[in-house]
Amino acid sequence: MSNRIDTCKAADRLGMGGGKIGMPLRFGIALAQDRRATDAFSALPDDRKKQVIEGARGLHSNEELRQYVSSIG
Repeated sequence: MSNRIDTCKAADRLGMGGGKIGMPLRFGIALAQDRRATDAFSALPDDRKKQVIEGARGLHSNEELRQYVSSIG
């Protein structure tokens, strides 16, 4: 249960609930599970966040997505 709570807190911190940036759900979940990437992504300016998110949209496998998220942090 604690992992789910931590993931939800990270998602809130990333602004996933507000719809400001339009983050894909799979990307948001992968990002929330990587604390270093979450911190790095949170520190980015909004225009750079949008670029990172757009880069994630073309990824199809979970492994590609994990590697991409890992490269953020």
